[in-house]
This record gives sequence, C-alpha cells and structure tokens, in this order.
Amino acid sequence: MDELTVFSPKGSSNLLLPPQGSVDYSRFEVIARKIKDHDTISKLKYHVREKVKESLNIQKQNRKDWRGVASRMDVKPSTIEKIEKDFKEDPTQKLLEKISDKKIKQLLQVLYEMERHDVLNILYEEM
Repeated sequence: MDELTVFSPKGSSNLLLPPQGSVDYSRFEVIARKIKDHDTISKLKYHVREKVKESLNIQKQNRKDWRGVASRMDVKPSTIEKIEKDFKEDPTQKLLEKISDKKIKQLLQVLYEMERHDVLNILYEEM
C-alpha cells in the first residue's frame, strides 16, 4: 500500500500518513483536521503535554523516546546531551520547551516515523 502525503495550504508543512484503509490512517486524518497548519507545539494543551511527557520520558534502548524525537526535530546532539544530563526526571519537558516553535504536524510525522503509536493515540484521543 502507498502512503499518502497531505500538503497544507501554501506548502507550509506536510504530513506523511499511513496507508489508506489502515486503522492508523483514519486516526491521522482526524488529528490532521484538528490541527491548523500554523499550530506550534507550544499550543498543546497542558493535559496533552503531560501525557505525552509520561510516554516519551520512558527511556528506550532504540532511542524511540524523547531523544529520538529531539534528533529528528533537529535538536543539536550537544543540546540533547545537556538535557539528558541536567533534566533526568523530566527531559521531555525541556525538549518540548526547546522545540515549542516547531509545528505540531512535524511532531506527528516524527512520532509516526518512530512508530510511537502510543503517543499518537494520546494526541488522537485528547485533541
């Protein structure tokens, strides 16, 4: 099956969706419709942010955690190391502050690429 790329008006951001007909496709469609192209991560509601942090703070060997998000969102490796060292209890909070000006759709794309369906489900259920 082919994946579908949804382009926003003016080409400001795009979102690579799962294959049409899959369960994940319909969830992505719903999330994408709820998010405006200009919505940044800073606009995530507090309760959504808290649930996302709970999931991404759990360190995974394959870096499918906050560190993987950070590197895919173009955070410098030295900044990732500093966050890891200085914010051990809640590194995702600091990461979300660092990337607060990035688009929510970009975060969705990263989570999809990382196969973090648990976090995508949080966004689906809470947005």
